[in-house]
Amino acid sequence: LSLSRWTGKQNSRVADTSGVVGYVAAPTQGEQVSRNQLDVLILGAGPAGTAAAIGCRTLGLSVRLIEPARFPRSAPGETLHPGVEPVLRQLGVWHELQRAMTIRPSGYLVRCARDSRIARYGGPARRPWRACQLPRAALDMVLLDRARALGAQVSQPCRPHRILLADGRVRGVMTSEGAVHARVVVD
Repeated sequence: LSLSRWTGKQNSRVADTSGVVGYVAAPTQGEQVSRNQLDVLILGAGPAGTAAAIGCRTLGLSVRLIEPARFPRSAPGETLHPGVEPVLRQLGVWHELQRAMTIRPSGYLVRCARDSRIARYGGPARRPWRACQLPRAALDMVLLDRARALGAQVSQPCRPHRILLADGRVRGVMTSEGAVHARVVVD
């Protein structure tokens, strides 16, 4: 999915402080661009929503996150798969999240009836792949702070009430703060 067609900007190269580069294209022929309309409205500021916001802002898109809960919220810790490190680096949050990691396990416990064993994630014995264990509140806040630092608008707490349709397409959401219009709504 290329979101570049949803921007009102001319073709241009954009980069953020983490070195992530994106290209922003002009709107498609016949598409109206309103200065008061967001490019992307994202419902939910958990890891998926904030990652989407970071990616969209990196491309130069205007973004608003709507989250009904106040952070930090009560949630269990997260064990993230070893393959998440490159993604967190691309999002520009790896170094900050490293400070919050409690352990970096190289495997997980498997129990079946009378048998128990440690299943390794993989990698060579001298340098095994390691998961990332960290408090969910830290993950939420670091990602949300990164999205804000890149210029995403954040409405929190803010509840979505109903979608707004125009010409048979979702064009926004009615929220506890009023109507929010966007070219793309991510839920």
